[in-house]
Amino acid sequence: MGNSSTRGKSKSLGPSIEALMSAVTPKHMAALLTMVKEINLAGQTSLDSAVHRAIEFSSGILECDRSSMFIVDEITDQLLVRDASGSDVDIRIPMNAGIAGAVYCKGEIVNIPDAYKDERFNKDTDAKTGYKTTSLLCSPVYDSQGNTIAVLEAINKKNKSGDGFVPFTKEDEVLIDYMAGQLGVILLNAKIYEDAQKSQKKVEAMMDIVRALHGDRRRHNSHPKKFWHCWIGRHGGQDRQHPRCVQG
Repeated sequence: MGNSSTRGKSKSLGPSIEALMSAVTPKHMAALLTMVKEINLAGQTSLDSAVHRAIEFSSGILECDRSSMFIVDEITDQLLVRDASGSDVDIRIPMNAGIAGAVYCKGEIVNIPDAYKDERFNKDTDAKTGYKTTSLLCSPVYDSQGNTIAVLEAINKKNKSGDGFVPFTKEDEVLIDYMAGQLGVILLNAKIYEDAQKSQKKVEAMMDIVRALHGDRRRHNSHPKKFWHCWIGRHGGQDRQHPRCVQG
């Protein structure tokens, strides 16, 4: 588990019905239902597949340029970064680092109109990639008990006029809050499924070894008399330079 100074706080489960109904349009509702279905299906393949689909849907529903997810690794006290590229390269940050770390530790949504005016924002990532982060919206992703298991980050809300980026809205906060609750349950189920698959493969591998050993024993046992005569021929009173098997 994480240290007491960095462990994520529990979160109240999702937005109120009133807030959700005021923020969700029929278009949003259709997209959210599709998201839940598609990510559930992806979770039957692997946890990474479910995370990748969650990131894709987040960008579409929140109408932003990019999204990423920070998966909690409580063994190492780190956040494992995943983005839409689907890269398997492990990028890790401390649990209390940057804006994602603050969201994890406090268990609260953070809506930042201008990332460069927030001292928690790490400008090094933009410097390395050449990408300019403007607006940010981050939410804890929580399980059914309200425990934070990841952080979902939406980057650069698109301007409907198609020109540049704008701040995320209060409606976006409600949407990401609802999505985070749904994603938490789905991703946790995907991890349980993936762990079960790994355990099954280990059991199958062990059974293959047992069957192989049992098969060798059966081959020896099928001709025990010949086996022992051969051993005597090698180690008994026969010429050691020319051991032979004595037929029974």
